[in-house]
Amino acid sequence: MDQTFNVTASPQKKVALNTNGSGEVTYTISNVTDTPSKVRAVLGPDKAPVLPWLKLIGDSERLIPGKKSDDFVVKVNVPPGTKPGDYSFRLDAVSVARPNEDATEGPTIGIPVTLSGPAPRPFPWWILIAAVVVIGVGIYAALKIIPSNDIAVPDLTNKNLADATQQLQADNLKIGNVDNLLTQDPSKVDVILKQATAPGTKVPVRTMIDVSAGVAIVTVPDLRGPLPAAQAALAALHLDLNPLNNVNQAGAASGQVLGSNPAAGNSVQSHTKVTLTVQEGNVTVPDLTGQTLPVVQATLANNNLVLGAVSGLVTNIAMVGNPPIVPNVTFNVIESWSSRGQMVPVGTAINVNFPGPRLLVPPRVLSAYATSAIARKAALVPQK
Repeated sequence: MDQTFNVTASPQKKVALNTNGSGEVTYTISNVTDTPSKVRAVLGPDKAPVLPWLKLIGDSERLIPGKKSDDFVVKVNVPPGTKPGDYSFRLDAVSVARPNEDATEGPTIGIPVTLSGPAPRPFPWWILIAAVVVIGVGIYAALKIIPSNDIAVPDLTNKNLADATQQLQADNLKIGNVDNLLTQDPSKVDVILKQATAPGTKVPVRTMIDVSAGVAIVTVPDLRGPLPAAQAALAALHLDLNPLNNVNQAGAASGQVLGSNPAAGNSVQSHTKVTLTVQEGNVTVPDLTGQTLPVVQATLANNNLVLGAVSGLVTNIAMVGNPPIVPNVTFNVIESWSSRGQMVPVGTAINVNFPGPRLLVPPRVLSAYATSAIARKAALVPQK
């Protein structure tokens, strides 16, 4: 079975450690399918136990929408006194739904640990202790006199994301990273289910508070019908609306939703953008030049317009001669119509005018016919 996820890492093949032995690597896990899937990021080296000085920042399990990616940051903190050598690790992506059959190994990243510098001379700790005591007494006294500007973090759980953002702003705090947390309860969509900083913790002003908000997998309903009803159905399922796709479809009422993308029945994550195909309210009166009455009726119907008053039609055609000659005529080709080339509401009645047939037989043809008739009559007189 094909794998659901692909794992890539930062371009460097080794962690760049600073003088304190710290560094970080960013892995990117991509969902290569069209369906939202939950992944578990697992740390591990190639051939050794998991290094205790590796830490994955954020949740190890995350829902990744179809054809989307998420970054996983791994912090490295090599403890002092670690034996020099070349260590390594990697990050694997495991499908939560199929952990035993759908896993992808990430690229291996090296951790070069070198010898530390010479041990420093013993520090006169008594000086430090004395200084700490003096400073501590001073700080204690200052705290008694000067009020603290730190702010207690409010309890944000079970609050709507928008309400929580406003509350933090009112407290001189900010919303930080918002992680998605899959929930089976649609009422928990956009509701904060976890917060990184515990309620009551004192933090400086403008501190960013990371939270996890609920997301759900929902089924796109059949949205055909009035546009307001379709908009209300999308809002109830926490689905977002793309700009409308306006079309002119024969027989459709103005403002009616004809379909959607994604189509009805598809499973999508909350806040997926849905495009509605909607019948236009106004259409352009088409060009009817050279059309007969039946063709005019069909053309107007195909453009969601109707035939109005009809004038100028001629049905009786005079015939000449004995036996009669039927002249070549052009029957009922349209001459003019109302609202020509204009934008009009769907269902507008278009008035048309026809000039009637035109006699196209030239005089010389009629003269020739008369002459031939006299000749035929003479031929019937018996010879003596």
